[in-house]
Amino acid sequence: MRQVSWAWSIVVMALVIGLMSGCASRAEESSSSIDSSSTVATSQPESTVYTISYDLAGGTVSQSNPTTYTAETPSFTLTIPTKLGFDFLGWTSSNISSPQKSVTIAQGTTVNLAYKADWAETLAAKTTPKSDAESDGKFDVFIKKLYKSGDTLYMDADYVQLLWGDEAVKKAAQDGRPDVVNDTYYIANDNPKIRKIPMVPDGKYHDYYPSPQDEHVCTIKDLVDYAQGSSKCSVQTERSFLQYKQPKGEWWGPTFTITVKNGWITDVKHVWMP
Repeated sequence: MRQVSWAWSIVVMALVIGLMSGCASRAEESSSSIDSSSTVATSQPESTVYTISYDLAGGTVSQSNPTTYTAETPSFTLTIPTKLGFDFLGWTSSNISSPQKSVTIAQGTTVNLAYKADWAETLAAKTTPKSDAESDGKFDVFIKKLYKSGDTLYMDADYVQLLWGDEAVKKAAQDGRPDVVNDTYYIANDNPKIRKIPMVPDGKYHDYYPSPQDEHVCTIKDLVDYAQGSSKCSVQTERSFLQYKQPKGEWWGPTFTITVKNGWITDVKHVWMP
């Protein structure tokens, strides 16, 4: 009897050990399954990044357009570029054959994009009126008149020499003006020839008032409108400066610096005097 009882004890112990091993294995499998599912649930696929390229054909933009985006990027509209002497016709691309001025990339778009800016010369750039500008460059001038003739804007300009410091004193002495001292300026006008020069309408005019740090900018067309009595531009220049008649014997006056390119005035700056 003792031998039978001992044999049954061995059998029972084997069963218990087997059951415990099975439970542990199932618990490990369950834990492994939970960890795996947890990993899958928290892992997020990365969004694909798409590119946008631009050919501005010589133009510029005031605010850069995006060069990349994803399907989750909110819809956005491209900034319109500008180009001196040209009108912007619109954007073209592989799927836009006719130029469109307003192009919006909708959220959810999933393709690389490429856009080209299309331009047309302005009316002023197409015409080639006679210019009395002797060469290209930057010149100090008295403005005698700003006006429009036909479809072209013009400036009648008197080229002068704006001198400062020792150069001003030396030239003034040669001209019989010993009252000019070296802490001021002197304007020499040895050749008071009036030049008729065409102007690019969307060129820039820079006004400085009440100090050199206070710059006001508008287009040359706005400046001509202002000279004729109306303008949307915040010009501070006195209108009399834009049709200046220098008193005989005077060496001072409202001076402007013009930039001439290909015989056209593209930029005008009012010289701030202390």
